[in-house]
Amino acid sequence: MSSAGIFFFLSLTFAFSAYSQTIEVTYPFGKGVTVVGEQQGTVYRFSQGNRNTLRGVTLDWPPYIAQSLCDKGWVFRLAVATVLESGFDLEIVFLPWARAVREAEQGKADFLFPEYFIEETAPSDNFDSKTRRQLLALSLPFPGGPIGLTKKSSNDFVYNGDLLSLQTKLVGVVRGYQNTPAFDKLMDNGILRVTEATDDNHLLRLLLNGRVDVAVGDPLVFDDLYQEIVNGSEPTTLPSITHLTPSLGVKDLYFAFSKQTPDWQATIQLFNQTLLKFTNNSIIERLRAESEEQCQRTTQYQPQP
Repeated sequence: MSSAGIFFFLSLTFAFSAYSQTIEVTYPFGKGVTVVGEQQGTVYRFSQGNRNTLRGVTLDWPPYIAQSLCDKGWVFRLAVATVLESGFDLEIVFLPWARAVREAEQGKADFLFPEYFIEETAPSDNFDSKTRRQLLALSLPFPGGPIGLTKKSSNDFVYNGDLLSLQTKLVGVVRGYQNTPAFDKLMDNGILRVTEATDDNHLLRLLLNGRVDVAVGDPLVFDDLYQEIVNGSEPTTLPSITHLTPSLGVKDLYFAFSKQTPDWQATIQLFNQTLLKFTNNSIIERLRAESEEQCQRTTQYQPQP
């Protein structure tokens, strides 16, 4: 395939009927290829008649990926493009994150996404005496976003950059998330008091309702979910939130492949070749920009001390 063929336009069009939802994914390789996907509940399938189908598990994590987004999010589009151009058909299933992790680690799914970097020593919550990296292999990275601490604006807590300053606070995290090595070590050793949420939406509501003092997560996600609450039917007199500085860092994202599934080494090699082509030709940046434009979403993240 020529390098010129890598520059493709990827669009998602949604057609609704009383019975089903279809998704067309179009990208002009050669004379152009259009793949029609089908949604059944939280399951999305795309077929080009390839011999093998990969099952990917994911979560609702706006603005990166979510069923509520107009195009399902740029990470969804990236997954579709990468799988199909790597020579596989695709099934994507949206699940709570802890369940998605479990299915990938158990080999019930071929890959999990989007995942943060997993430390070599990070323990599995699903297998005793196993690390997550013994169960999952990471693809090449692709750009992600910030991770940090968020509080209600009325909370007078001042973060000085030292994680130990959180010892007197109840910290909210999402069950199954990798955060940062330093934070996760303090959490796993019981030095920090934490409350686990099922997902980012649950965590944000715990924060707004005063059930936790500080929440750990991507501020872009919190901003997006906060705006969804404001735009919804719930009362809009919500307490405001503040993203604390310094942040905990900027995190790349990955596809995490189950080592329990056959031929995972060959599959991840094909994935990496496709991702490298996309990276070298700025395809991922274009997908991200297109999603923001098509869905009229803008970055709200403005950290404050």
